[in-house]
Amino acid sequence: MKRGGARLRAWNAEDFPGCTPGRIAQFNAINDMRAACVRALRGAFGPMFTGGFSHTEFARKYYPDALAPNSAMTSKRRYLALLRHHPICVATTGLHQSIGWKMGEYVALSKAIIAETLQYEVPGPFADGINYLGFTTPEECVEKVQKVVGSPDVKASLMQANRSYFEAWLRPASLVWNSLSKAIDMKSAGEPTG
Repeated sequence: MKRGGARLRAWNAEDFPGCTPGRIAQFNAINDMRAACVRALRGAFGPMFTGGFSHTEFARKYYPDALAPNSAMTSKRRYLALLRHHPICVATTGLHQSIGWKMGEYVALSKAIIAETLQYEVPGPFADGINYLGFTTPEECVEKVQKVVGSPDVKASLMQANRSYFEAWLRPASLVWNSLSKAIDMKSAGEPTG
């Protein structure tokens, strides 16, 4: 199992000059949720779990118990190698209440995905319970991972749904086709396209 986080980042508000107190609180909430998920998954799955924050100065200072086991595993090359060998991946909410691009990587590689509940719509039929299992707390994250680990049928179903979604919606040719089709439909309906 891989926590969407061998390259998980702890966000330092000081890296974003002019942050409002509300934005700083949002950064802290994101970091705290990510750290709590890492701790909960480590507690529940021990060495089966791979993940943690990248070894930045900020993460070492504020989340030392939620760091990746070693800094080398957070390099892009090592992350991609790890990703290929883990059928279950976890994604947490990032800045602007979005799930990061890791979610797209997980879908493209047909992973069984456990993700914080999505705040935005994605194109096409991408749904909780079909393409991913959603969670809102670290405890629920662990429960959803346990469900997938304990049921090869659930894992296979999620993986197949993501393979099908990738082919229909994210494969480059499909992405271009769907975008052009939408633009043509909008133009035919008299809607602005730009």
